[in-house]
Amino acid sequence: MITNETHQRFKDADFYNPNLDIIILGLGGIGSYVSNCLCRQGYEMYLYDFDTVETINIGSQLFNTSNVGKNKAEVAKELANQFGNHNVMSMGKFEEDSPVGNIMFSCFDNMKYRKIAFERWLEYQKAKTKEYREANPDEVNCFIDGRMSAEQWQVYFVKSTADAKRYVTTLFDDSEVPDAPCSYKATAQTGFGIGAYMSTVFLNHVANKKLGLPVRETAFETKWFASSLTFEKNV
Repeated sequence: MITNETHQRFKDADFYNPNLDIIILGLGGIGSYVSNCLCRQGYEMYLYDFDTVETINIGSQLFNTSNVGKNKAEVAKELANQFGNHNVMSMGKFEEDSPVGNIMFSCFDNMKYRKIAFERWLEYQKAKTKEYREANPDEVNCFIDGRMSAEQWQVYFVKSTADAKRYVTTLFDDSEVPDAPCSYKATAQTGFGIGAYMSTVFLNHVANKKLGLPVRETAFETKWFASSLTFEKNV
């Protein structure tokens, strides 16, 4: 937990709880923005990405020319440090046996690893005993999956067994993903938007746990479309 002044303006907010550990999987077009939003809250963060920054990434991801050739998770860690958060770890590639936790952001660009990450998170939750759950009713547990194309995004927020059953139905094989031009798969404005939304729905959940009441919205599924500037929400 950070004790400096960088996030003290949030200390009276309902969502303020810097004692949480967060795992972010993928630090590209979605994860780089999620990491940038949440590192300012003082969270301990574990960043997974094996990829390196390329020049083509700069237009749509939170990187600049000085980052080219560097590991994406390392760059996100360095940026978090610049914002005063030194409790950020770069973990390299996420593997099937990598450590998991209560709070996981899936920002992958493929369905294979979304499935692996979700199954690992769900196993972790199921391993908790009834006694443990009853003794820790305010524990924050959630799996947040972001998916994006150049001008639209969708977010799935899983916080319960019922949500998990619904989420499984949204998974499919990578071969079923529609092709898009390589030069038009992501945009900065869409990345900023989904990063901000994923961070906000998570903070709403944290606030609800802290207050002990579901006073803030945490929709299971949310979609956004740039061309019409519209949202579709499935609670």
